[in-house]
Amino acid sequence: MMTPRFVVLLAATLAAVGLRLAPHPENFSPMTAIALFAGANFASPGAAVVVPLAALFVSDVALHLTRFTAFPLTTWMIPVYGSYLMIVVIGRMLRRNRTPLNVACGALAGSLFFFFVTNFWVWAMGRMYPLTIYGLIDCFVAAVPFYRMSLAADALYTTVLFGGFAWAEQRYAALAEPPPAPVVPH
Repeated sequence: MMTPRFVVLLAATLAAVGLRLAPHPENFSPMTAIALFAGANFASPGAAVVVPLAALFVSDVALHLTRFTAFPLTTWMIPVYGSYLMIVVIGRMLRRNRTPLNVACGALAGSLFFFFVTNFWVWAMGRMYPLTIYGLIDCFVAAVPFYRMSLAADALYTTVLFGGFAWAEQRYAALAEPPPAPVVPH
C-alpha cells in the first residue's frame, strides 16, 4: 500500500531526477543527494535501493537517447551504480538520526566516496593514465575541477531534499514516519 509518505518521497525523487534531465552545468547533478535521501527516508530497504537506482538508470537512458548516442551498457556502470548503492547505505545509517550535521557529513562522505571510486576506476582502466602511483595521483588531480561542481550540487540538492522534506513532515502529520512497532514477547 502506498502511504502519503511514500508518494511524497517518490515525487520528490522524481522531481530531482527531472533536474538531472534539464540543462545544467556539467557535473551538477542531484543523483548523490537522491541516493542519500532515499536511503535515509524510505522505510523499505528495497525501495531505498530500487527507487534511486531505477531513477538513475531511466535518466541515463533518457540522456543517452536525447543528447548522446544509444545507451551503452559498459563497465563504466559498475563504479557509478556501485557508488550510488553505497550512498544509499550511508543514507540508511542516517535513518534514525537525521540531524543537519549528520546529513551534511553523510552528503560529504557520499560525495567523496563517489569521487574516489569513479576516478580510481578511470585510472584502473589504463586508458588515460599510466598504471603507476603517479598516474593515479594525476588522475585524481585532474578530476578536482569536476569535483567542485559535484560537491556544490551535492550540498545544494541534499539541503533542498532533506530540508524540504523535514519541513513537510513537520507541517503534515501524514508524512511523519511512524514509530517502530513495539516488540511483543511470546
